[in-house]
Formats: sequence, structure tokens, C-alpha cells
Amino acid sequence: MQCPFCQTSGEVRVRETRTPDPGEVRRHRVCGSCGEQFTTVERISAHDTIIIKRGDRQAERFSRMKLRRGIEKAAAAWTLAEGELDSLVERVVKRLHPKPNTPVSSAEIGSLVLRVLAGDRPATAITRIRFAIVLLGRTSRVTRFRGLHDFLAWLEAEYGPSAIERPVNTPSVVVKRDGETRTFNIKKLERSIGVASKGRGSDKEVERLAAYVAARAAFELQGQAIVTSQQIAAEVLKVLKERDALAYLRYASAVKRYRSVDDFWLDALGLLEIGDDGRTVGQQNVESEENN
Repeated sequence: MQCPFCQTSGEVRVRETRTPDPGEVRRHRVCGSCGEQFTTVERISAHDTIIIKRGDRQAERFSRMKLRRGIEKAAAAWTLAEGELDSLVERVVKRLHPKPNTPVSSAEIGSLVLRVLAGDRPATAITRIRFAIVLLGRTSRVTRFRGLHDFLAWLEAEYGPSAIERPVNTPSVVVKRDGETRTFNIKKLERSIGVASKGRGSDKEVERLAAYVAARAAFELQGQAIVTSQQIAAEVLKVLKERDALAYLRYASAVKRYRSVDDFWLDALGLLEIGDDGRTVGQQNVESEENN
């Protein structure tokens, strides 16, 4: 052992050895040359473990970084902190002990991750469920999730019966940009569309346009109980683009958060490709030539 302070080898003594967790050894050391004290941590390495993939057709060495990336993707950005990710990876690696050189399948590693992620914390549960959808929902091999009903059965088996009633109407919940949620209100959506369409006809015409656009957007989002405000805006813009370019630009400038005059130019020039009847300029030209 080389002292990290004076770089002397052979003069470092162990004062205390502890095993706080299975597969981990902490040694408190002191250097006989400079007198500095430090602690070393020894952990089991699973580097030599062979992972067998896809029915013995592929094999590779275990990669801690690859395992971490898999859990990180399941965790997404809003659930687990960096320290929690590292801790979860460490717990998975420790469970490969005491036979780190024994080949294991990638499916076994995935099942091990699910066991490590088991817990009551919402963040961990979200990560675990997202991971399970990928692991158990693969279409490339025999899978437990052939469809939605299989997933719901697994969810009930793992977390108990649902406390949520089936929504009567969808969409029902809107997630805003800041993460807050609110109940979907089609009348409120109509009012926001009406503001963007103000002056584009009589009050009654604007009211009818707003109701039509809101109803079309809601129809396209049917079947999705939870939607984002961005999804709603995208559906509204699709319809406004067909119905009224100026109402579209006013609505788009707010939801897309235009930053300059150039943004108005860019979106407006893009709309020139769409005629009043919803056909592209190219389609109109072709039909005009055919008629001539």
C-alpha cells in the first residue's frame, strides 16, 4: 500500500478494519513515514462476470457504467439524484457476490435491478416501473407484458389494487411546464383560444371557432388521461394552422415563446406553404396546372 500523501510504500499500517455492508471493507490506515491517516474502501468487483445476452447468442463482460446508464434512463431527470444512482448500482453489484465469475443472463441482471429498486418511495417506484416496462415489455423475446392488461396485472401484483378510478373523460389531468397539475377544463381552453382569435370575425364567430378548435384538440387527446400543456398547445396549433393563420401566430407566439421579430417571420413564412383550404402551395399548383 502506498501512502497518498508522501507516496512511501511499505510503511502504511492498518489500525482498524470494518465491514459496514456485505461486499465492502473499510480500513483505517496510518503512514509510518509521514504520520498521515486515511481510509481505504475495498469493494467486490464484478468486472470478470460474464453477461449472456439473447439466449446465449451474445456474451460480454459486466459493465458497471452500462448498468448505471440503464437505471439512469429509467430514472429520467426528475426522480433520482446522482448519489442515489451510484448507491443503487453498488447494491446490484454486491448482489452478484459470492460468485462474480459465474455467467449470468442479462434478464437475471434486470430482475436483480427490479428487486433492488423495490421500495415505497415514489421516485424509486417510478424508476422501477419504467425499468420494468423495458425489461418485461421487450417484443424481441418471450415477455411478461404482451400488452396493457399484462402490465396492469403486474402493477397490481407489485403495488396492490389501484386507488384510482377509471377516468370518465380523457384527457382529465394537465401537467404544466413547471410540473404542477390541474384538471383539464375545455372551457378554459376555449377562452385562451378565443383570446388568440380576437378580432378574427364577430364575437359569435370567434366563439364558434374557439369551441371548434378546443373540441378538435380534446378529441385528438382522447385516451390519454394525463396530458401536458405542450401536448394541448400542439393540437390547438394544428387546427389553428388550418383555420386562421393570424390566430395561429398569436397563439404560437405565446406557447412557443417567441424571442424576436425573426421568430414571427420564420413561422409566418413557414405558413405560406399552407393554403386557406389546408392544402400545401405545391398541391394547389399541381391541381391548377391539371385544371388548365
